[in-house]
Amino acid sequence: MLVLVLSSDSMLLGQENEIAKTYGNQITPRNLKEYLSIIASDALEGRKTGTRGQKMAAALIADFYREIGLTPPVNGGYYQPFELYSSSVENAYVKIGESSYDNYGDVTYFGSEETLGEVPQDIVFVGRGKEEDYKQVDVSNKAVVVLIPVLKGPLSATFRSLSQTARDKGAAVVFILTEGIPEDYRSMADRIRAYTSAGRLSLKKPGSESLSGGVFVINPPVVEKIFNISLDKLKKAAGNAAREPDRVKPVKK
Repeated sequence: MLVLVLSSDSMLLGQENEIAKTYGNQITPRNLKEYLSIIASDALEGRKTGTRGQKMAAALIADFYREIGLTPPVNGGYYQPFELYSSSVENAYVKIGESSYDNYGDVTYFGSEETLGEVPQDIVFVGRGKEEDYKQVDVSNKAVVVLIPVLKGPLSATFRSLSQTARDKGAAVVFILTEGIPEDYRSMADRIRAYTSAGRLSLKKPGSESLSGGVFVINPPVVEKIFNISLDKLKKAAGNAAREPDRVKPVKK
């Protein structure tokens, strides 16, 4: 009896293998190259969801299904419609005295917070943003500047951690200052812009409960202007008592 069961399983497996071979043999290097060269071509502009290139790719695939005779599975068609919502930062800037710094210029915003207008804040330097740094200065309802090394890897996890720590201490706004030169800031700003400028997609309509407190990455010369001190001296001061500068207006609309 045991032998018969194994024999039955072997026969079924053999049939499945034959089916796999039949359809697998229809996949040829030439066809793969032809189809993938089209799908991956620059003409489809990266195929980002919701863009013209993505819709062109979808139309190409649907036409292929139609050509080989596949029965349309969704109400006589090959598309299953659903709603996606896109959210992005329309405008973000920071005012320091009479000077204004626009997003992706000398400041770069990373997040989805909404201020509904300009919000004046005092700003303080909190060194590396460690527990002992926050014990030396009152950050309640203030903007804080945190000094970090130049980041080469993913940014979001580091930003979220620094932001959460600062807000847990009562800070209202977080500015990230890197130890590098202005070119390092520009490289990071370009990375953030590439990630955020196209907007975030979600299946749920964004609401106030889905907004997350973000951070501003700031160019070192601007920080030097705020505190009237060089970056080198700020590095040496990291971990020491914070300095109390002029008022600053970090803003995002």
